Formats: sequence, C-alpha cells, structure tokens
Amino acid sequence: MGVNEVSVDAAALAAEAAALELPADLGAAGAPGGAEDAAAPAAAPSVETIAAEFEPGVGMVIASVADGVLPNWRLTLDEKKQLAHAAALALAHWFPDATIPPKYLSLVVVAYVGYQIVEARRDPATGELAPRKIIRTKRPGSPPAASSAPGAPSGDGFRTSA
Repeated sequence: MGVNEVSVDAAALAAEAAALELPADLGAAGAPGGAEDAAAPAAAPSVETIAAEFEPGVGMVIASVADGVLPNWRLTLDEKKQLAHAAALALAHWFPDATIPPKYLSLVVVAYVGYQIVEARRDPATGELAPRKIIRTKRPGSPPAASSAPGAPSGDGFRTSA
C-alpha cells in the first residue's frame, strides 16, 4: 500500500449497513428533498424587499434634510424618491436582516437631533444661521459691556480686524 491508501473490507461495510435500522422510505424522513425540507424556513428576503422596509423612513429623513441643507437646489419629489430608494438599498446591503443595531441607530438619532437644533437657529427671512459667537465691540471711552450670558467672562471684546 502507498502512503495515502486505505484498506477497505467491502463485505464488512455491507454487513454494517445492513445492521443499521433505516426507514423504508428515506424520502419521507430526513433525506434531502423529503418531508422535512418542505417544512424548512423560507429563503431570506431579497435586498429589494428589505429596501422597501427601509424606504419610508429614509424618505422622510431625506425630504427634511434636503430642504434644510440644500434649499437652493430645490430637489424635486422624484429626486428625493430616487435618493431615498438608493439609500434604502444601501441600508439593505449593510443590514440584511432589516434591523439596524441600536448602536448605529442611536448615532443617527444624535445626528438628526443636532441637525434640528441647527435648523432652529436659521433666520427664516434670510436662511442664514445665527452667528455661533456673540460679537462684542468696545467703543473708545466706554465701560466694559455687560455680558448677557450667565457665567460669561466680562471685559473687553475681542476683534481680529482693526
């Protein structure tokens, strides 16, 4: 015998197989294609099916964010739907079980709440955001301006231009 050869006693194997208690109809009890396969769980849903579950929520977020972030682009309803569908497909590929883990969903919520806070500071007439900092100027010979913010440092304002 060579290095990888095995000696097989065909008669012994046949005797062992005959000693096994196998059902008469293997197709009905455990063989591939039998009754157990008929009760097997359905195949996983398609990416399109999962995307359809994500699309309504994604569409609402895209509609509100697009109007706030890109108001001058005037995205059409069709463009928003196309973007929502594409984003839903991406989510379906990233989360094929149609469930976004809480750790990711919480980050989306934080970003959305932050976006809402920023949008609340937008001037409705001009669309401009309010300045992030209070601009203080000191007129020559005037006393230091009192700050309206509690706990804010008092004293001369700071300017970078002359």
